[in-house]
Amino acid sequence: MTPTPSPEALLDNTFERLFAVMQSDRFRGSSGIGNEVSLFIQPYEIGAQEAVEKRIRALHSRLSSNGVGVLSIHLLELVEEITSRDDRLKRLLEREPTFTREKMLSTMARWTDAKDHLIPAMKSKFDSEDWEITLIKGCGAVFPFLRTHTILEGLQSSMDQRPVVFFFPGEYQHREAAGSDLRLFGKLSHKGYYRAFNLDHYHL
Repeated sequence: MTPTPSPEALLDNTFERLFAVMQSDRFRGSSGIGNEVSLFIQPYEIGAQEAVEKRIRALHSRLSSNGVGVLSIHLLELVEEITSRDDRLKRLLEREPTFTREKMLSTMARWTDAKDHLIPAMKSKFDSEDWEITLIKGCGAVFPFLRTHTILEGLQSSMDQRPVVFFFPGEYQHREAAGSDLRLFGKLSHKGYYRAFNLDHYHL
């Protein structure tokens, strides 16, 4: 009987496959996806968060060493950049004891609104760096004031043909006819139509 691979071995296999996919001309050239935008989602189990982040860093390094231009964005770090302007984040944290949780979340949601703030900040990074692939992590770290589906919806109208990959802690089902379902942490579902491909189902 063939032994069942360990979770670590399965992750290693996933990232070896991602490395092979991402260094291919087909993936970097966004060929084979028709007229769709080059948005991809790589789902993973939330319990593997630390191990996944370690492998994302290694993936970035390996791709760069092989001549692939890679831009990595951590959403929480980007949020910190946005909210640190004019010391807004510092002032908010100073007032935290007097705010309810709902007030804190609504303030953060307003300051980091995907359409007005986050997407422009991401596009600024896209335009200022020489890259072929963008790796985006931290989708769970910015919940609940930022939702992955709002970021995807905002990016769809401003994408070029360079692939953008979201590492998503949860489940993603993409159905051409029935729409798509993002399940953050495998529990919090949000149905819609996201023009994003599940990398688990991508074939060279």
